[in-house]
Amino acid sequence: MEFKAIKGALKSRLSAGLHLLAGLAMVILLGAVAYWIVFGAVGRTQLVRFMPKVQGVPWFCLEGGREDLGVVMSFSSVLSPLAPKGLPFSPDLVDRFALLQRVAPDGEVSFAARLTGGDEVLKGGRVPEGLLLKDYGAATTGDGVFAVSSPSGEEMGFMAYREGTLFFSSTREGLEGMLRLSSGEGEHLLGGWDLEPSWGGHLAVGDGGRLVETYSSDGGEMTLEAAFRRLKGDGEGDFVPAGEARWRLRGTKMALLESLDRADWSALNFRVASPVALAMGFKVRDGKAQEVPFMDSIGRWLDSLGLSPEGKGSIVSSPVVLSLGGRTELLWLEMPGLLLSFPSSGKAGEELAKGVWEKLLLGAAAQPMSGYQSGGYTKLPFSMVAASNGEEAELGLISPNTIRESRNALPEGLMGPNRGWVYANLPELAQAVGDVMGIMGMLGLDDDNPFSDKASGDVRSVLSSMSPVLLVFQDAESGRMEWYNPPKR
Repeated sequence: MEFKAIKGALKSRLSAGLHLLAGLAMVILLGAVAYWIVFGAVGRTQLVRFMPKVQGVPWFCLEGGREDLGVVMSFSSVLSPLAPKGLPFSPDLVDRFALLQRVAPDGEVSFAARLTGGDEVLKGGRVPEGLLLKDYGAATTGDGVFAVSSPSGEEMGFMAYREGTLFFSSTREGLEGMLRLSSGEGEHLLGGWDLEPSWGGHLAVGDGGRLVETYSSDGGEMTLEAAFRRLKGDGEGDFVPAGEARWRLRGTKMALLESLDRADWSALNFRVASPVALAMGFKVRDGKAQEVPFMDSIGRWLDSLGLSPEGKGSIVSSPVVLSLGGRTELLWLEMPGLLLSFPSSGKAGEELAKGVWEKLLLGAAAQPMSGYQSGGYTKLPFSMVAASNGEEAELGLISPNTIRESRNALPEGLMGPNRGWVYANLPELAQAVGDVMGIMGMLGLDDDNPFSDKASGDVRSVLSSMSPVLLVFQDAESGRMEWYNPPKR
């Protein structure tokens, strides 16, 4: 094959892979931001009641404590292409806060806070030292409202102090709406946090009706609510929980989750790419494969391999685990590997392995893999595995020495009955994104980078600073999350 053709095929694969990684990174980012947020102060009036109702655009709302305000603000660089408005406040005087951000190019910001000091100064019509970030300014408008400006003199928004609470909005109209809410008038975003209300951290995310048509069966706005708390994180090993969360969907059910069946993962043997950057497991309900895009594609691919209807049915109805991690070699390049594991695929797994070597690889000879009777692996022109041991089957672009048993590579929190799970080792995911971007740059494929260079660096930097996180889907409307101390290296 000519180099141009190889480069074209490689460009297509890498571009698709990078866009998938980018999308997963941003989705995980919005979910994972929660576990960095607030775990202090309970038993106080919930500040979320001062956040106004949002319509027509996606939004997210956080309530937390002083130590977390800086973390929240650090995410503004990642979300800046969608939500450029920022906060002018330093965490120094903030005791507890609620933040509402509309995710749009001109997204309005609403902010309410209780302070640790400076209340008397604000009552006197002045701004206390340490409330605003360095070089930010505020000038009174004469009606108890301050106009806040950035170091360059650009108008940032308006703030006011009423009855022990500091209010801020990026628009004058927004501030007036918050003040009306504080007086019991107007329509608020949420009446309060009723999911684990005693926990210190809360998050709500609304899609503005944008995702419902694609992912929901009921219509309306999809709202995700979550409550979080830290745990002591004592113990040994790579998967010591540092915190936990409970979450639920409101206003809708996810059709995708309704298409999945419950599986007891503790009773299954399967393998993952290691070290794991990202892994997910699920089992499709009988007759629902067409409603799960990933499995629908696998079904069509199995047809092209000539699998029998019985074999295809067994593969599609088997639990499946997709993992990104380990390494694969593509000619002289190394990049993250990709592995599909089919627990309980039985004889159909042997038929799958045989079909890959005979149809896809045109009868190429497979190198034997320890513990597998059918199929095997090859290293040229790229690392690939297609093997079955009569119980489970493995298929992927991966070096066999970077495949590991799941019980040694994944947290115990997923090993139970559920509708599916996603485990993201965020520092490893950052490395995987960086590796793929580096290869694309080496091959002159930078035009297919869905991020700018700065945004790419911001995403990797934020992911690298986070801990591994596990999402478990208990049903179509609720689930739980755990995050862990960073793994020892």
